[in-house]
Amino acid sequence: MKAGKIILALILLYSIGKEFISAGFQVGTFYSPGILIGTLFMLILIAWLFGSAVSKEKVKIVSWSFLKHYFISLVAFIVIAFFSLANYKAPKEIVEYNGINISIGEFYTMTKRVYPNDEERREYVLCVVSKLAYSEEIVKKYRTELESGKINRIFQELQGTSILGELGLEECTVINKIESSSQQTDN
Repeated sequence: MKAGKIILALILLYSIGKEFISAGFQVGTFYSPGILIGTLFMLILIAWLFGSAVSKEKVKIVSWSFLKHYFISLVAFIVIAFFSLANYKAPKEIVEYNGINISIGEFYTMTKRVYPNDEERREYVLCVVSKLAYSEEIVKKYRTELESGKINRIFQELQGTSILGELGLEECTVINKIESSSQQTDN
């Protein structure tokens, strides 16, 4: 029975660590109250399972013994979540512009906070990627980054240069599209 509790606790701990990272990317933040509260309650269950499996006396939730097991569970959770984060891979999706196969999964995931609506985000990502792919200067310098989907690296290296202004990326923002479509209906 004690071995079963330990195995169940380990399975739950591993599952929670992986799911915490996955949910964090889906929601766009790791600090969502729903995710944090759910995780903390599951850690209470895991600590109780560990404590009741390894302690000789009955583990009460309000005790130093339980607190010790909770701390151990929390540290193990953080380690599992850290390794899950380090091994996280964005969903693969390839689009082709200007003869270049561009992976957009990572950029799509990164823009979730700016564009929570999936349709708007996809429209924005495709617009930005197409503008980058049709710029000869960008393709010449950053073809590898485009193909591997490291769009953020391209933006970091181009920060403060005139190339970004020449690309016309402001046309890609949904706000500009909404304003331009409302101006067209007003006329």
